[in-house]
Amino acid sequence: VKADCVSPLYVINLLAANLLQIATVPIYLASFTDQRVCSWTVVYQVNVAVFEVGLLASIGFMLCISLERYLVIARPVWHHNHHSLSFVSRISLAVWGAAVLLTSIKNFYLAILFLVPLALLLIFCVSTRRALVTLSTLPPEEKKRILRTLALVLFIFIGIFAPHFVLYVITVIYNLAKVDVPQGVTDCQGVLLNIRCLHPLLDPILYFLLRTDVRESLDTVSCC
Repeated sequence: VKADCVSPLYVINLLAANLLQIATVPIYLASFTDQRVCSWTVVYQVNVAVFEVGLLASIGFMLCISLERYLVIARPVWHHNHHSLSFVSRISLAVWGAAVLLTSIKNFYLAILFLVPLALLLIFCVSTRRALVTLSTLPPEEKKRILRTLALVLFIFIGIFAPHFVLYVITVIYNLAKVDVPQGVTDCQGVLLNIRCLHPLLDPILYFLLRTDVRESLDTVSCC
């Protein structure tokens, strides 16, 4: 990766996180159809841990992408001075490290954690939109491209992750109440896991948007 083209690193890491999750899907789906799979204690627990690491890493890199879009527009000088290969690499390693550490947190808290990234994504989107309104030097097409990138990140997060976390909360509530989880909830989990396989198909779109607007937008804004 060239030092002057480091922004796609976040998308590459996002794709890696998605592939990590997809690797766990076969065992997850098998556990829904054959309860004996759950008796493979070590294999099943490792599979769950890998899935959660990929899930949390995906959320982290979505936040990185949205924050970067905001900094390019609202803080171009800071972004230009700090957006180096080593800086992005350290941030990426920190995201992976945080994802690994957070897997030790109980599912209930992981479900609540969904609200924090959602709030941050909304803040970044609104702040970037406001900054674009006051920026007259950036061409309209570039503004639309940046907004499309943020909208896509928000769409992926809400569309793919929200149902998963809602079911997480429902499942944990039933477990805390020591009541069997309804079959309908279990069936929905299987369906959502299949839908999540489509997640990596959206990343090339995100990569394309970033690759075509990061350097051009940064150069334009820096000329202000």
